[in-house]
Amino acid sequence: MTYVASNNGITVAWVDPAPSPVPTGAVDMGAEYPTSAQLSAVFAGYAAAVQAQVEAQLVAEAANAVATMLDTLARAWGYTDITSAATYTNSTVAQFKAEAAALTGWRDAVWAAVGAIQGEPVASQPTSIAGLLALLPVAPNKPVA
Repeated sequence: MTYVASNNGITVAWVDPAPSPVPTGAVDMGAEYPTSAQLSAVFAGYAAAVQAQVEAQLVAEAANAVATMLDTLARAWGYTDITSAATYTNSTVAQFKAEAAALTGWRDAVWAAVGAIQGEPVASQPTSIAGLLALLPVAPNKPVA
C-alpha cells in the first residue's frame, strides 16, 4: 500500500510497510503508486484544511487583540477589565456610572465594527491586526461627572 499524509505543511509518502500506527489523516492510495491526479486531490484537501485552520487562528488572534485593547483602556481607568467596568452601569456613584457608560458604549461600537469588517469580502479586509485595530472606533476620553 502507498500512503500519503501531510502534517504542518510537510507531505510524506511511503510504501509498505507503513509506520505503525499510520498517522492520522493518512490516505491509503492503494497497491499502486498514486497518480498525479490522486496526489493533487489529496493535497487539495490538505490545503483546504490548512487554510481553514489558518483562518480560524487569525480570527482568534484578532479577537484577542480587540479584547486586549478594550481591557487596556478599562485598566487605565482603574477597572480590572472591560467586563468589570460594565458592572458599574447602574452604579449610584455618578463618576463610575459615567465611566461604565462610556466604556460599554465604546465596547459595543468596537465589536459591531469588527462584525461589519468580518462581513466584508476577504480582499477588502485588513491584512494585519494593526490594520484591524486602526479601523475601529477611537477610544473615549474618561468622563468627568
